Amino acid sequence: MKIKMLVMDVDGTLTDGCIYMGAEGEMMKAFHVQDGYAIAQMLPGLGITPVIITGRSSKILEKRAGELKITHLHQGIGDKLTKLKAVAAQLGAAPEEIAFRFGWITTEELLESAKLYGKSPYGRHLHQVAEDKFKSFKKR
Repeated sequence: MKIKMLVMDVDGTLTDGCIYMGAEGEMMKAFHVQDGYAIAQMLPGLGITPVIITGRSSKILEKRAGELKITHLHQGIGDKLTKLKAVAAQLGAAPEEIAFRFGWITTEELLESAKLYGKSPYGRHLHQVAEDKFKSFKKR
């Protein structure tokens, strides 16, 4: 299978995880230029659609997504897994055709998805990712 979608969160995934706030309430985020280059220049040539699904909403992100020509920007999303399933269906992407830049999919959600695929190679892969994520979380 070929990857069709790259799904990303923003804070701590596309940024350093910090939100800079000024005295007047203005906010800034730091985006890495190399991430931007890969998203804007490399993914389209590979036929991969970048998708952002995030719980926060900001004009800063709208501007950055526009610069990178990301047309699938979903902000203020509480149930990210449901939104992911809807976007995948819209783009015709099966679960094994979706790459994730983690940040918001919980270990439990990964294990739930792994159960759907049983002992197939993809089910085993999801199970391993969930185990690795849990180990990484415990080290913090």
